[in-house]
Amino acid sequence: MVTVPPTPLFTTVIVVFAVVFGILWTAVNFYHLYPYVQYFLVARLFGADSDPYTRLPEGHEFVSPPTFDVLLPAYEEGNVIHQAISSIRSADYPQHRIRINVLVEPEDADTRDALATLAEEYRFDEVPIPSEYEEVVVPEKYPGMPNKPRALNFGFDSTDGDIVGVIDAEDIVDPDLFSTVAYALVDQGNDYVQGKLDMVNEYDGWKNLVFRAEYAFWFRLLVPSFHFVGYPVPLGGTTNFFRRETLERASDLRLEQYGTPWSDRQQAWLSRNGFPGSVPWDPRNVTEDFELGILLWKEGFDMTLIDVVTREESPLTANAWIRQRTRWQKGKLYTFLQYLEHPPASLRGRFHGLFQSFLPHLAPINIVGIVVLTMVAASLGYGVPLAVQVVLVLGVVFLVEMFVLHATGYWLVTERRGITRFVRSILIATTVAFYWLLLWGAELRAMKQLTATNYTGKRPHTTVATSPNRATEPCRYPPVRGSESDPESGAGVARSYCDVARRPTHAERSTPRRPRGGHRRRSRRGVPPDRARRVRRRDRTHAQRRRRRRGTGVDPRRRRHLPRERPRERRLRRGPAPHESYTFAT
Repeated sequence: MVTVPPTPLFTTVIVVFAVVFGILWTAVNFYHLYPYVQYFLVARLFGADSDPYTRLPEGHEFVSPPTFDVLLPAYEEGNVIHQAISSIRSADYPQHRIRINVLVEPEDADTRDALATLAEEYRFDEVPIPSEYEEVVVPEKYPGMPNKPRALNFGFDSTDGDIVGVIDAEDIVDPDLFSTVAYALVDQGNDYVQGKLDMVNEYDGWKNLVFRAEYAFWFRLLVPSFHFVGYPVPLGGTTNFFRRETLERASDLRLEQYGTPWSDRQQAWLSRNGFPGSVPWDPRNVTEDFELGILLWKEGFDMTLIDVVTREESPLTANAWIRQRTRWQKGKLYTFLQYLEHPPASLRGRFHGLFQSFLPHLAPINIVGIVVLTMVAASLGYGVPLAVQVVLVLGVVFLVEMFVLHATGYWLVTERRGITRFVRSILIATTVAFYWLLLWGAELRAMKQLTATNYTGKRPHTTVATSPNRATEPCRYPPVRGSESDPESGAGVARSYCDVARRPTHAERSTPRRPRGGHRRRSRRGVPPDRARRVRRRDRTHAQRRRRRRGTGVDPRRRRHLPRERPRERRLRRGPAPHESYTFAT
């Protein structure tokens, strides 16, 4: 192989680009490393109070409990909406002080049908509250593209509670959530709080396992260390609560700094219908929680973390995961561009706002740049200078540090014990780099779709897993409407759904699938003989399937998910199927 000697210009380009990429990658890791060192080492060595969490004192009683308005945005969440409502209504807090506002779109028949079913099934007559929840339909003409921040803004204008909280439709909240929030905001005088989040379905595959480790790294290690040293803490999409006056002030600040997002015609519609047009959440930003956290920190509002955990479920498919991450990355890029256009007044606010909004995008760019430049130099027989070697070694050290932190986060949250816990932690540490490859793919999609303001990238949700043992976990699927299964014994239809090996897709649970054939008699005139034979054979098959469904007490739309019975068991249970004939028109 002939080695081409590098030219002086090529040498200079390699050194400059490698050093620049290396410095950026090192800066990202030092930005992370400084809070860790302060939070986990310095504070403990010198005896400082290093606990950033607010905890509810044992036996604490409220003289006058504040009123909560829980904003629960939902879109095509009919299969999981019961989880959030049931867990909130099971909270250890005066229920007449909690108002659940389910924010739905007018065309969302899936969620609205599920809410109608819940209104019939769940009764809390012993609690003196007007209703279990209120279905708040966002008007179609309400300004803005249909998305989560638009729904939250409308919900904020439609409520008047002392404390406003955001809970996702698939969440299962901690029983002490509302008591802890009330103690942190009212008794301690904080302006807003953020709880812990945990993705509990690590048993659905490698991607979900690493997702749980990533969330554990973020909410158990990164967020508390950021809060401890005074960094801005980007809020999660759920389990954050605010004083009402805090959000009102945030809306005023947003309008002052960025201007109104509404046109004159939209402003006129708001005024005509009696809406103030508050925008505590940016209706144009699909990561409204991330941007709101930085805005509140920049303006000096007091925040605390609460030691309560909300359980969620990570996306089950790679496509849903990519869509979700595309939305997150695009929203952070939008925030970065917004800070470039409207930089904060203080140097500290400008630095943290720009750095945090661009932080998720620096790591892949730097690593790829270093690797590509090193490979090009090596292929041309060019020896890497000492300065570049130092930068590359530093980058590798920080890379190993990130591997260890992700594995440590998983170690802290998993219910597994013993050898399984150890093996999964090692698996995470050795394979998280491949997980980042998927993240970089979402990064490229986000850059491409940044101009598509109507793209939401929303992923479908399924029922949250609650136990590592699939054989003993509660049923994932709600009972069929009109079923008479006993919820105490678990007998009947509700239990049979849990015996299904294959999890039905979101579309299958939301919309009944119409059979392709056999559902009506049709004329065979003009059909070729071979085609007619295939149609008759298909119709006979569908007729047999319909006969099998009779007498089972199961909704035919759900029957396809149940295990198939053997013919002998079916005959013993129901007897022989009745004869049925078809007459075809000629």
